[in-house]
Amino acid sequence: MKQIILIHGSPEPDEIITTQEGVTPGWFYWVQENISNVIIPPMPLEAEVVYEDWLKVFEEINISDESILVGHSCGGGFVLRYLSEHPERLFKKAILVAPWLDVHHELSTDFMKFEIDEGISKRLETHVFISSDDSSGILDSVKFIKEKLVGANYYEFSNREHFCGKREFPELLELLK
Repeated sequence: MKQIILIHGSPEPDEIITTQEGVTPGWFYWVQENISNVIIPPMPLEAEVVYEDWLKVFEEINISDESILVGHSCGGGFVLRYLSEHPERLFKKAILVAPWLDVHHELSTDFMKFEIDEGISKRLETHVFISSDDSSGILDSVKFIKEKLVGANYYEFSNREHFCGKREFPELLELLK
């Protein structure tokens, strides 16, 4: 059965976030209202993200080869790391929205210390959304991803910033149908 797993990002180091809504873009809920079988796992909310903590939550989900993974920001980095370290796992699609990989080495944890498996876009349909008015950390992350995932589909915008301000995201919804 097809299911969509939406993985949010993490708070900024100076933010104190105590609810999932604090790091979850409004379009997550809009997607959930428009498509059935959407899961928004309660990923940990610490600013200094720990991969093993996120992995534990993620692995509690009953995932199938029909699952679509959608990661926003740090959640996109998590999806890339998971797919890179688990090439045996099959998924229908991976969609990265403004993915962040800590290319400027801001984290004190090893959350983003991994090698991207360049075969990901050969194993599953891979899509990346980016906006030219996002932060340099995101833009540099996507530049790095483009070098590694040559076969992925890239969607570039100029007015979406970090894809947090808009409630609707029709381009994503089309890929999820």
